[in-house]
Amino acid sequence: MARPILSRRDVERATFVDFEGRIDAPPVLLGVATFEAGEASFRQSVLDERYRPAADAKALRTMTLEDAVLAVVELAEGRDGPIVGWSRHEDELIRRRCPGPLADRFGARYVNAIPTAARWRRALGLPRDPDGERLAWYLRQAGMRVAPVHGTGRTGSTLAIVGKALEQGGGYAALTPRRRARWTALLAHNRIDVLGMREICDRATAAA
Repeated sequence: MARPILSRRDVERATFVDFEGRIDAPPVLLGVATFEAGEASFRQSVLDERYRPAADAKALRTMTLEDAVLAVVELAEGRDGPIVGWSRHEDELIRRRCPGPLADRFGARYVNAIPTAARWRRALGLPRDPDGERLAWYLRQAGMRVAPVHGTGRTGSTLAIVGKALEQGGGYAALTPRRRARWTALLAHNRIDVLGMREICDRATAAA
């Protein structure tokens, strides 16, 4: 089992994950990143069939949640590394939505990135985030790009708006430019969060 504080080896072998969804509903989007020799491999999967037209428009896979989690677990097992997310949210989500052996396999490798990031913050003498241990705050401290204004709380509203529009028919092309822009912003938000989380963990373990 991976340690609560990530080591340099952990980060090199880690599979970084971030789910996007509405509160108290199954997730709709999963971003996954791994790194080899400093090169990122990033992919996104849509986990709700209702959003398939929006997934197809962006050349994303549509998968069930169970299949997506299994793919993450098998990837992490094959790399002999941890599954890393920001906070305990991802692990708790999978235990609720995929209870049983699959959740156990996911949880056995899951590591919350915040303790590792917090060690980096303390080593630099930075203050605590006054609004909690937010990933966006850490990215700003590192001088890194923060996800475009998708804003706090906008993920749920974007998914609701886009999902409702898709259910009305006409596919992705029938979405208004504003709705397509919000879907694109959500994908960018997810990508920046996953890659940014890895960067913070990389800096934290490089400085250890």
